[in-house]
Amino acid sequence: NGCTSTATVSVSDNKETLNVTINGAGQLTCANNSLVLTASGMPAGTTYAWSGEGTSSTKMVTTGGGYMVTATYGVCSATNSASVTSDNNVPAIGINKSNDITCSVPNVTLSVTASKAGLSYSWSTGSTQTTAVVSAGGTYTVTATDAGSGCSATETIAVLNKVTTPSVSIVGATPLNCQTREVLLSAETDIENAVYKWNNEVGTSEKLVTSSGAYSVRVEDPTNGCFASVSTEIQEVLDNISPRIDGGTELSCNQSTLTLYVSGMPGGSTYKWSDNSTESTLQVTVSGEYKVTVS
Repeated sequence: NGCTSTATVSVSDNKETLNVTINGAGQLTCANNSLVLTASGMPAGTTYAWSGEGTSSTKMVTTGGGYMVTATYGVCSATNSASVTSDNNVPAIGINKSNDITCSVPNVTLSVTASKAGLSYSWSTGSTQTTAVVSAGGTYTVTATDAGSGCSATETIAVLNKVTTPSVSIVGATPLNCQTREVLLSAETDIENAVYKWNNEVGTSEKLVTSSGAYSVRVEDPTNGCFASVSTEIQEVLDNISPRIDGGTELSCNQSTLTLYVSGMPGGSTYKWSDNSTESTLQVTVSGEYKVTVS
């Protein structure tokens, strides 16, 4: 019939303004090495997409950095991001030692070095300082802890025991007698470049002895201060000498000269007559008293 009509409808945009928030962001530490990020503020039925990976409303993170989530509800979406920081660096530490244990250094100081200040320390000796003093060889450890992050590191050091007593003996200790008037004593040891003291006087490995008595030697190792002492006794044994003068005792017209000589003496003896002559015999032409000293 050629008739027309017109209808009109008004369509409004009633889309919700969506806002997604992220909770749980913070700092990772050695004591707290993971965080759970939670996306919230969205209606039920929302789907999620996290940077990296993850499609639930939560995401566990173990490293610091920026994290973003996109929340989609129908054709609407919202995006937000959060920053996670980290303080989980293990401190770098080391141990220095002043020496090893020796006779001259009975105590050794161990000192810890650290890459940062403010750490607390626990030594295997029980010390809680930056140093520990030890008096025995062995292995020692220290643990350094950062109270703020809970991070800790452990270091170990070996202290050597260099306490070794030298071995020493005296050889050549023979008695003195009329023929042997001096003895050479020698100290034998296993120490190179040893320091010797004979009867508390610094000397060499040898000592020449000309009188009886006690003799001691102290041998010290210059590398560690360890020492040992030994002693010996030198005896003096005098032979029972009984010289006798032979050769006659009377001058006469027929015997105007006498040759006096000494009997009963060992070879190597020396003589001194009353006229200061030193031969083993004495020619006598004048009467009188004659004396000889034999040694």
